[in-house]
Amino acid sequence: MPQNPIKSFRETPAAVSGFVGDARTDGELWVRELDLQHLDLRGVFVMLTERIERVPTIDDRSDSHSDLLEFVADASQLLEAHFAFEEAGGYLSDVLAIAPRLSDRAARLQRDHDHLAARFSKLATYARGMRATYQNWKRLGMAIGEFTQDLRLHESEENRLIQEAFLDDLGGG
Repeated sequence: MPQNPIKSFRETPAAVSGFVGDARTDGELWVRELDLQHLDLRGVFVMLTERIERVPTIDDRSDSHSDLLEFVADASQLLEAHFAFEEAGGYLSDVLAIAPRLSDRAARLQRDHDHLAARFSKLATYARGMRATYQNWKRLGMAIGEFTQDLRLHESEENRLIQEAFLDDLGGG
């Protein structure tokens, strides 16, 4: 049975505390951890999409089906943990302290978390309940691929917002 790649990803931000370099503040540590989590999420969802798209017609009871369903469930948990990390202590609170003018954009991005989490939860529910046919796996792979693109756009907007705030802090914005 293939090993689930998500199991190898970090489970807590503290796991990288000695790995984030020479950050001078907690805010900088948080931003570096956020960058690492964005990379992790991107890798997980791209890998999940690729694995599903490679699936031939497999029987509902096969190990491959079970492994992929576990992968989907684990990806859902990773996404929820990521959003919880971002929202702990106030969504982007350090960033907004530097650049309060960005608060409307930050509020919209935070609302996106509920939408994205609910959307992926629906995909996970679909995966658990579907018959394992080629068409259903293909449909799921396409939907997760589209979700991955939307998640990537969301993360890019968060990164741009953070960069703008730091430019403001340096007097460039």
